[in-house]
Amino acid sequence: MIKNFLTARLNESLDNNSFSLSTKVVKIDKAEAEEFLTHNHIQGFSPGSYYLGLKNASDQSLISVMVLLTEKGTKRNTLRIVRYASR
Repeated sequence: MIKNFLTARLNESLDNNSFSLSTKVVKIDKAEAEEFLTHNHIQGFSPGSYYLGLKNASDQSLISVMVLLTEKGTKRNTLRIVRYASR
């Protein structure tokens, strides 16, 4: 994780880049989000209400994951990002 973080900060790439036209946002299940975040987020997994993944359209590999949590008690229900990581 640290090597990937430093490489990203130095604007270098470890893997092939995925471009926006070759990706899609999909709902993923909790288990898939947990596995990805355990390997790619410094704090690991955090539970939420919704799990979204950005997948490469050609091979369906996960590029990034976002965990959203529904916050109630305000005038309108809102979503808060509790985790985000990319590989």
